[in-house]
Amino acid sequence: PQSVCHGFGHQTCQGGTLPLNSWGQAWLRAGAWTKELCEADSDGDGLSNGEELGDPCCVWKERDGDYPDMAGFIPSHPGLRSSKQPYGYTRPCCNAAEAAERSVFNPGEDQLSLTWRMKNFTIPSRRTIYVDVGFNFPDGEDSYFVVAGYPLVDQPRMLHHYVLDGCSQRFRESEVGVPRFGFSTSGSGCGIKLGGFAAWAPGVQEIFGLDRYTALPVGRAVGIEAVRVNVHYTNGDKYPGTMAQDGIQLFLTRSPRKYVQLNTPIMQIGINHFMHIPAKRRRFFVTRTCTVKDVCTDKKATCVAEAAAGFCAR
Repeated sequence: PQSVCHGFGHQTCQGGTLPLNSWGQAWLRAGAWTKELCEADSDGDGLSNGEELGDPCCVWKERDGDYPDMAGFIPSHPGLRSSKQPYGYTRPCCNAAEAAERSVFNPGEDQLSLTWRMKNFTIPSRRTIYVDVGFNFPDGEDSYFVVAGYPLVDQPRMLHHYVLDGCSQRFRESEVGVPRFGFSTSGSGCGIKLGGFAAWAPGVQEIFGLDRYTALPVGRAVGIEAVRVNVHYTNGDKYPGTMAQDGIQLFLTRSPRKYVQLNTPIMQIGINHFMHIPAKRRRFFVTRTCTVKDVCTDKKATCVAEAAAGFCAR
């Protein structure tokens, strides 16, 4: 069709003309789609090559599927100055930390962020594996409040899910970010529920699901000084030798919010080893109830610590 430019790097879309246009020359020098080529503005029209071709944040890699910004996207020509994005085009915010901070913090809250990535880990050439990675919270304050958490996915073809839990003891610096098999929960005091079931899998945008009025207390005051991340990888046999640097970005504040998120397992059918289902019953119902006996009315460290453990007394 006429809308297809066959001679993309040439002076005309029919191709076969030399010299190459500015985009064609840049592509010839780069030899592949690189971050530098993506961020460059080959035709000098004020738009990066990535913005013109559907990768405005320069994160697309070979074998990736469509990037979210490509949905409904109409490309423009990165080698033709007169070819630009439609009127009203808005450059997306590509700084994940900046974008998230604007959306998760309330006015007046101090804003902190942590970026945790596992150190270069070569995924074993096996179909499926689980590894544990430990990270420490800052030790400058007695308590912090997590307001949001997002995955940092380096290997989307292989990362299956995360499961997070808290630890009462800090990890040695030599252990932080280092994946290990058969992680011991006893030595590091791990296994503390982080406000419930804290996990991520493809399709989930945010790890904790907190709103603007709710936060997850962590730190010395609540006995949670570190986090253990259990990571599940698949397809190691299909992509041998792949190195991973997957991780998590957390946003925290020192400002308490009106509510805290607690671990309240009213009904745990998936891990309930004591539930008995009668034989030869076509249908069977399970009912549980929960009664809140008291609430926190102050912000004392002891009350917050009790809240994090699942109860609060005046």
